[in-house]
Amino acid sequence: MDWVTPLAGGDIAALTVGGSLLRVDSVTGLQVGRPVSVERTDGALLSPFRSSGQLVPRPDHPHQVAVVTRAGVTRGTIQLWDTLAGRRIGVLSGDAIRPISDDFMNRTLAFSADGRSLLVQGADGTVHRWSVDQRKVTGRPMAVDHLDSLVSLASDGTAITESPDGYDLWATDTGRHIGAFPTVLDVRRTAIVYEDRLIAYAKGWRQTYDLLRANWFPHLCSSAGRDYTEEERKRFLPVGTPSGLPCENARPWRGEPSVGGLIATGEAP
Repeated sequence: MDWVTPLAGGDIAALTVGGSLLRVDSVTGLQVGRPVSVERTDGALLSPFRSSGQLVPRPDHPHQVAVVTRAGVTRGTIQLWDTLAGRRIGVLSGDAIRPISDDFMNRTLAFSADGRSLLVQGADGTVHRWSVDQRKVTGRPMAVDHLDSLVSLASDGTAITESPDGYDLWATDTGRHIGAFPTVLDVRRTAIVYEDRLIAYAKGWRQTYDLLRANWFPHLCSSAGRDYTEEERKRFLPVGTPSGLPCENARPWRGEPSVGGLIATGEAP
């Protein structure tokens, strides 16, 4: 097998090395229906040193998956399949896709929560956002390091990528890097996005990050719900700064926030 992924409803989809797509009942372990050939794998691509294929379920579209075969990696072809009907429903054709291996199962595809957008990481690391229904690239390319991997796409259009040191945020409309936060968690960690919060786990520890930029300013102000101390006034503030809460009468900055605007919490479950 090249890739296995759960589907809504409990079934499992699997992509074989040979390029076939299977659907399996997770309770009985039996195959549901007949396998379909997505794309026959050439013998030269069967080497363990070649990139494996990839299979990603499409959220809010229960039976649909995005499929990249071994041949599709270099050709830059992503096929959309309905696993229940056993038919292809669309193709996205772009640049070569970043190869992945069995030892480092990093994702190079990531859907938005509504399944309408798909992030795709190219061979050079560049990430593009696709409109799945319109079959076209939207926004601007993001210059992600080729060793980093995709995590998810937040509802406000923020793309999240992962590196050994932490996580980076990207604005898909401008392609700009808008924030980063380090993590103390081990590199052998896993991360999911749930309701616009990034949750990273490793060795019994968890870190949670709010991904919506509109929430960062209120969070920071709520953490500073007191007046300045006399020492802070002497060291940091201009003479004559009025007393009161630091964020009193302040308006959220509408520009792109910096690293300091990110909120992280660490806790042991």
